[in-house]
Amino acid sequence: MKKLVFTFALILCGVFAAQSQSDYKTAIGLRLGVPLSVSFKQFISEPGAIEIFAGYRNYGGLVYNYGWFNAGALYEYHKPITGVEGLLVFWWGGSSLFLAL
Repeated sequence: MKKLVFTFALILCGVFAAQSQSDYKTAIGLRLGVPLSVSFKQFISEPGAIEIFAGYRNYGGLVYNYGWFNAGALYEYHKPITGVEGLLVFWWGGSSLFLAL
């Protein structure tokens, strides 16, 4: 029963998320991966957006302990896919900086 409720809640959240992001200009989010990062995205024109992100990762163990900080910026160009309403493809370019600690 718990799995059924969880699956239904997940689908419901996905539907609401898809509806709420149909037309947005600014967004804050998470970049999942290594390192986990926070991102901010702002559309500056109809197809163009700028995204900045920053994150931190720390490894700790008995023999070694190190981490790194990353920050970066991207320019993204969004284009609709013909034949599929609401679906976009985007190209990006930018730079990222990693600082080992």
